[in-house]
Amino acid sequence: MQSVFRYLPVATLISVSLIAAVSPSRSFAQGDSSRDSVPRPDHDITPIRTRPAKNTRYTEVTGGTGTLPNSAGQVWREYDISSYVDRMKNVDHPEQAIVDWSLRETGTDHWFREPVGVLSASDSKLRVYHTPKTQRVVARIVDRFVTSNNDQVGVSV
Repeated sequence: MQSVFRYLPVATLISVSLIAAVSPSRSFAQGDSSRDSVPRPDHDITPIRTRPAKNTRYTEVTGGTGTLPNSAGQVWREYDISSYVDRMKNVDHPEQAIVDWSLRETGTDHWFREPVGVLSASDSKLRVYHTPKTQRVVARIVDRFVTSNNDQVGVSV
């Protein structure tokens, strides 16, 4: 037995050396300590162009034709939402719930692509410019809010 224990320290040393040779020098979770935590650019990051002069425009802007385009038969409607807003005295901007619900039902992209559409609310009116089909959807939504018997209608978007 003495001969086995005589070589044990050498075997342990070899084992530890092999493990150290094949192990990474640091854990992946420790990150790379040789890199700075804040990236430093190797080149100048000065903006190419400074701010344009106050009245300089790069994009052409026109005044339009003075009328809303109605290539898809869009129509203007104003919905009276004052009875709903009056019931919601303790809620900031209760009209926003009607706008949010209208966007949810019709889809937000429906308002930001062709045909031209407008959806705007004040504390007494919801103004909508869109196709008759969209107007029908919005009218149903407004009716649900305005004719509701509940004191509050919660909407989470």
